[in-house]
Amino acid sequence: MSYAGNQQPDRLKGSESVASQTPSTLSSSTPRKTALRRRLAVHRVTNSRLKHQRKMWRQKFRQLKKEINRRNSGNFALQNILSVTQKLLSEDGQALFSTQLKLASVQAKGRRYSNEMKNLALSLYYRGAKTYRFFQLFLHFLASRRCICGYSV
Repeated sequence: MSYAGNQQPDRLKGSESVASQTPSTLSSSTPRKTALRRRLAVHRVTNSRLKHQRKMWRQKFRQLKKEINRRNSGNFALQNILSVTQKLLSEDGQALFSTQLKLASVQAKGRRYSNEMKNLALSLYYRGAKTYRFFQLFLHFLASRRCICGYSV
């Protein structure tokens, strides 16, 4: 029902509406209100549990994010391996080994080769295709003959 302007029906005006309401002492313990209070208490407990779980998941997310940043920022393990092998391998062997380690985590079509690696692949291929195919089993070399022959020394 809508009323024009601020007009209200006569039954809601003044103190008559307050006097006609049921007192709170009679209506506070009705079965419906007690059931609603129980449901509200259950929801409060559930809400507090969910808040706690959300807090825990946020902490785990932050820890994982820090761990990922730590691993990606320095390539700590890769640097340790390269520093140890630097003492054991020659300069060319070290270059080959470090390139192979870096290429191991890259997909085949995403690999980028240095000029040294291209020269090595080309010289191996010119020595013999069987030799090249043998090394290709163990090392990440250029995949096809077209890639090698398209490159000149």
